[in-house]
Amino acid sequence: MKLFPLALVVLLLGACRESGPLGPELQDIFGEFEVLEPLSQDKTEVDFSIGESVEFTAQISIRTPWRLVIRNASTGARKIIEGNAKDISGDVARWNGSVTFAPLFMEGDVVQATLSFTEFPDASMMSDPITITGSRPLPTGGVLVADFEMDNPGLEAFSEFSFEETKNGVDSLFPAAIGERYWFMDGRDNNGSVFVCGLLASAEATQGTSVFELNNENPASVYFNVFVFGTGQPSTTLVIDFQEDDNLDGVYSPTQEGTYNITFPIDWTGWRLLSFPLSETTLSTNGGLGNIDANGAKEIDRIINLQFILLSELGQNDNAVSLGLDHAIFTVNTPFEP
Repeated sequence: MKLFPLALVVLLLGACRESGPLGPELQDIFGEFEVLEPLSQDKTEVDFSIGESVEFTAQISIRTPWRLVIRNASTGARKIIEGNAKDISGDVARWNGSVTFAPLFMEGDVVQATLSFTEFPDASMMSDPITITGSRPLPTGGVLVADFEMDNPGLEAFSEFSFEETKNGVDSLFPAAIGERYWFMDGRDNNGSVFVCGLLASAEATQGTSVFELNNENPASVYFNVFVFGTGQPSTTLVIDFQEDDNLDGVYSPTQEGTYNITFPIDWTGWRLLSFPLSETTLSTNGGLGNIDANGAKEIDRIINLQFILLSELGQNDNAVSLGLDHAIFTVNTPFEP
């Protein structure tokens, strides 16, 4: 029989009495959900053009996932802020006029915020209306690949087969995310290859340089950003390729030089901004199409081409797939935040 020192027993009993049935941390997670302070904001008018922001505040009794959606009901523009803190305030819930789903928020817009909780759907709250008296200026800097307006040089549409129903070019059927025009891809996989069509943007054609000059060699510090328009069509998939000129001979050789890519299911409707660091891309798995990297390393200072590829996730399908692209840009250290 083991004997515990008396001091240790007293210490353990004291700890149990002090914390109660649930310790403070467990109480924060598993306690009863209650709204302690309803949703409010510190402004009903805001001028983002001079650097103002709106701070939303609310307080709940436990930590639980929440989502704050700021929306212009007229245009569909939305900013989404997510968290799980009990105290919803300060930088956790501060809005600087930026957008998640375009079009952009503009001067004269009237918006309203909704706070909802994943595990407590009946507890949603709405803010007072907020009038925007000055719109947020577009960020400066970065390497703009294409804004898809009239002066974009060197954009090359391609397709494995020439389907009559395939559209692949600059368009203006609906409002752009930024400006007046965007690139639109539409078609169907008629032969079971999954591939529908694509767009290539080379550094030479769009920048006049041999590679994209990002002035940074750290993949975690360089972001690629692009607005993508989802049409709500099932199985629509976007692959973004970053092709490297590993030997710096001015030519991309797909059987010898690496392609690093990232894949997104386009499962939303409207313009959404995608931003990701190049560290999240992985070596292509397509045999003979960038899956062999001669240098054996991701070298973002040697990216010679970008490709945007429209796929039908389910392969041969009677239903068309489509998406739009707007304002494709590299940024350093921080994502693009219009």
